[in-house]
Amino acid sequence: MSLPAYLNALREHGRAKVDPPRPIGKRELDEALSVLRAMDAEARAEAPAGAPPLAEAVALWAAGVAYGASQALVFRHLDAEVVKTLVAIPAPPCADGAAAAWSADLTLRILPDLVGLARGVSDKDPLIEAVLALARAWPLSSVGVRGLDGVAPGAAAEHPALLRIYADRVLERRDLSRLADPRVREAVREALGAHPELCEEVARAAEVTA
Repeated sequence: MSLPAYLNALREHGRAKVDPPRPIGKRELDEALSVLRAMDAEARAEAPAGAPPLAEAVALWAAGVAYGASQALVFRHLDAEVVKTLVAIPAPPCADGAAAAWSADLTLRILPDLVGLARGVSDKDPLIEAVLALARAWPLSSVGVRGLDGVAPGAAAEHPALLRIYADRVLERRDLSRLADPRVREAVREALGAHPELCEEVARAAEVTA
């Protein structure tokens, strides 16, 4: 499955097959970018008002990294150096941190699933180190990944729409570790409003750590 087909599969039902690692040409990248624009439009329609703009270079980078991580997960014979070339690729520079977080999240939101699957294979798998590094670097996308204590919300806490998305994910995934940041705690309280019974575990933790 090519990169554009992979993205379309994620877009439609959240899971996809992958081809073995190979060079990705310009035409395929252009097609992938078209899919990412559609994914951005769909995510924007469901997001709180005022979502950041799409940073296309970051979105395309994140798509390639997610695809590479999925390849490393499927093709278990790949050695650590190959996994590194697939996953440990620096993100392109972006002056707008909120736009970068939003754009990467179009595909990196699968990080909790990738980490869970990698951990289920082997604790010594080189993919685990790579995806955990991504999880620490992209906190909006990694809410729900266990064992990441001390991860700050980063740019998500500085942008109202992203902070609401972040808080909703903390509630949905019961990720109490993310409540260490006071801005996140307050956003979680606001999301719960007068109904802490909707997520009593997180509600109690948000009050206790306040």
